[in-house]
Amino acid sequence: MRDNQVLRETLDRLSAAGELSINEPGVISLYERLALREKKSADFIPEIIVGAKESVEKFIRQLDISNPIPFGRQVFYSGIQMTYKECRRGWKKALGTNSDELFHQWRKKTKYHYFHMQLSRSICQCSDKRMERLDLLCELLGRHHDLMLLKTLLDQHERNDAATLRVLIREQAVLAEQSRLLGKKVFALPVGDYSLRLERLVN
Repeated sequence: MRDNQVLRETLDRLSAAGELSINEPGVISLYERLALREKKSADFIPEIIVGAKESVEKFIRQLDISNPIPFGRQVFYSGIQMTYKECRRGWKKALGTNSDELFHQWRKKTKYHYFHMQLSRSICQCSDKRMERLDLLCELLGRHHDLMLLKTLLDQHERNDAATLRVLIREQAVLAEQSRLLGKKVFALPVGDYSLRLERLVN
């Protein structure tokens, strides 16, 4: 349901910007398919809530409180290094491709890295500017992913959907280039150099 809401907002934004017309058959089709998906999702909510509750209760029962997880500085420090390395690898893979899947993987790694940095700010004095760039990069890659999901909803063999598909692909290309350029600022340092800088930042 959350995905459907975000996708609907994306369609609304493109329509408001004049990129799409809400009267186009492809756009109408997307709104209809989102409404159908939302109705189907609503039917599963009670079942999902029960399943989530059972999963949490099972986790609590299995948690060994006599052996606490060592969430110390080194754990966060290692996590930042690891996620940075994966983000840099994802950025490099995304440089020479328009693959939706590669951008999706890069998006996930970038979100993990951003969350790691947020959790570690009490021990690592990362600049506000870097955090803002990471946040913006997550936003750009998220919007790229939303367009990918909209493309999958379109019946790409239908002639009526062709114009809408072209707009989505064009918007994705713009977001991809913006993400690549921002990625160069955020993940430019080799992993070894980033680790040395990180060591100086850790309190």
